[in-house]
Amino acid sequence: MEQILTHNGIPISIYNDRHTIFRSPNDGKLSIEEQLRGKQVNLTQFGRAMDELVITVIYAKFAQAKGRIERLRETLQSRLPVEFKIRGINTMEAANAFLVEYIDEFNELFSIEPENPTSAF
Repeated sequence: MEQILTHNGIPISIYNDRHTIFRSPNDGKLSIEEQLRGKQVNLTQFGRAMDELVITVIYAKFAQAKGRIERLRETLQSRLPVEFKIRGINTMEAANAFLVEYIDEFNELFSIEPENPTSAF
């Protein structure tokens, strides 16, 4: 998220899965009585950060939506070790420095022009 904010600015919203990093496992489990008493589920640290930045968090509900990010992860998990080996990268610092450049290269190869080119940042 730090790289997104630094590189692009603050987005209007983000779209992610329902992992407990992003959302409390108790979210949506309060009874009507608890809700009427004003009880609330605490946000995760990530949720608090997004709340402070006024970024709307949208949680994927369907496997098809989650599948996109999972396919991307699979692609990167198979591709990045090859790229690291080709470039002789063998430290975390070197890998992180490489990723800053590789993100733009990867996006240039695989991104699709949006219907609406107006930035959402």
